[in-house]
Amino acid sequence: MALATVERRAIPLVYESPGHVMARESIAVASRITGFVEQVAVEIGDVVEKGALLVALDDTQIERSIAEAEAALAAARLDMEDARRDVAKYQALLEKQTGSRERLEKSRLRLDLARVEVERATAVLRSLKAERVYIRMVSPFKARITGRSVDPGALATVGAPLLHLERVGQQEFETRLPRRFLGHLAPAGSVMIRLDGGTEWIRAIVSHVVEVVDPNSGTGLVRAILPEALTIPSGTFGTLHLTVGHDDGMVVPKATLTLRAGVTGCFQQTADGTLRFRAVRTGRNLADGQVEIHSGLNGDEELVVDPPRLLRDGDRMAMP
Repeated sequence: MALATVERRAIPLVYESPGHVMARESIAVASRITGFVEQVAVEIGDVVEKGALLVALDDTQIERSIAEAEAALAAARLDMEDARRDVAKYQALLEKQTGSRERLEKSRLRLDLARVEVERATAVLRSLKAERVYIRMVSPFKARITGRSVDPGALATVGAPLLHLERVGQQEFETRLPRRFLGHLAPAGSVMIRLDGGTEWIRAIVSHVVEVVDPNSGTGLVRAILPEALTIPSGTFGTLHLTVGHDDGMVVPKATLTLRAGVTGCFQQTADGTLRFRAVRTGRNLADGQVEIHSGLNGDEELVVDPPRLLRDGDRMAMP
């Protein structure tokens, strides 16, 4: 059986701050125009590539409006050409002294008005054609669909969210820290995070420390980037562990601890090779696999690593 020695050392004083996992970028998809929904191409949970169709609106109304605008523009151009011919005609008559200046001025005014109408009709047609691109809404990046509030046949109004997307890829852990602890963090620094239900520590890199404190809670926002290799559902809860100081204490390897009759303890080897069960009161599990001991040991004991299930107080260990 292997032995490990109780270690006295400076133990980090850790502040634990609850938080949750979130995507680094999330958006709500909304329509830029009003129209009836013809197709919803995604469901909640789907992962779509950049440029993939999300929602398509019925284009009947927009195409009808474009056709009407094209007809109005054609009519305006014909009227402008007619006005231009009138100006030329009355200009020629005036030069021959067979026409009146008043008639020429009126024809010029009509031409000016016709030009304005052509410009207006052109602008209307250009605007309607620009709206045509809003008929089909596509994903701006590779994304996961996290929310859907529209079905085919519904009326999509300007600005009303239809879908919610989050970018697939790197994620962040978000929490809020009391103001007195914000100074312990800086962008690009590292923190340790443990997710609910998990046993492994995750090293994350601080991306944001917002020192603008919420007046109600007295806390500031902190975000840390999780490793890219991880894929964690958004909203997963966890705890950020922040070292805010140190204190002297005792630690033992977690593998030396065992349970006997419902009591947590460890087996100490005495000078004559006898193994004695020592009940202990434990503290925190540290990130390096050590466990803090509050009481039950003096700090110089040698303990059995991975004690067998049948090992009992008073058993002897073979001496070398």
